[in-house]
Amino acid sequence: MIFGSKLYRAAVVRNTLQWARESLAQASDGAVFLADKVEEAQGRQGRTWHIAPGQLLFTAVLKPAMLATCEPDNMGIRLNQLSMALSLGILEPIKRYGVGIKWPNDFVVDDKKVCGMLMQAVWENNKLQGLILGFGLNINNNFASDHELYSSATSLKSIAGTELNMRELYKQLLTTLDRHYEMWRNEQFIDIYRSWKKEQVLLHKQVTIHEKDGTLVSGVLSQVLPNGDAMLAMTNKQLKLVQFCNVEAIAKNKAHSVANS
Repeated sequence: MIFGSKLYRAAVVRNTLQWARESLAQASDGAVFLADKVEEAQGRQGRTWHIAPGQLLFTAVLKPAMLATCEPDNMGIRLNQLSMALSLGILEPIKRYGVGIKWPNDFVVDDKKVCGMLMQAVWENNKLQGLILGFGLNINNNFASDHELYSSATSLKSIAGTELNMRELYKQLLTTLDRHYEMWRNEQFIDIYRSWKKEQVLLHKQVTIHEKDGTLVSGVLSQVLPNGDAMLAMTNKQLKLVQFCNVEAIAKNKAHSVANS
């Protein structure tokens, strides 16, 4: 098994992503970094992830041989496909709680976020040195009704109504991440895409997308593509391509009318 091939443990670290980055040269493919206490956690697009007891903050280093020989024009597609595969690996053991994937890479139940994932590529002299996978999973933490994230986040404990065995879930995640990573390494891209598409909770829903350049665009998320990008059906009946890597945030549009911007 590649995931968990080596485990780095620490009592306290400031940031596990930075810890993994600093250890990248000697870390093996699939090495996992876990700390009893993390002082700072990073979300997608550099946002701060709220840390609370009962969460699993998971970080791993990946060094897939495929990317060392990948044509530059295919690099972005292969990375997106890897992101799809890993998101399926995260989803598999928590799907029983009603969790689905919110494009591009969040995990939600009834519009409430239970997990967020990111993947960073580390380059040196235009050569890919490795990838860092990070995700924060709300397992046994609570969001009280007066908590600032109560309306937008939840935990598996809150959904299940009982505390979960975090160690057992961690072991399951290692197994399912490893299986889907192997699928990607074996170039089973069509199977990965079909499974990933099936789990999209916003597909065919009205959404508003915040792009990195500040643009807000609304429409129906009509399709997610094999390369990870999405097609948005606008009210003027035109289609807009939204790239996987250019999404700042996406929210379900509860209004019946859709306004373009």
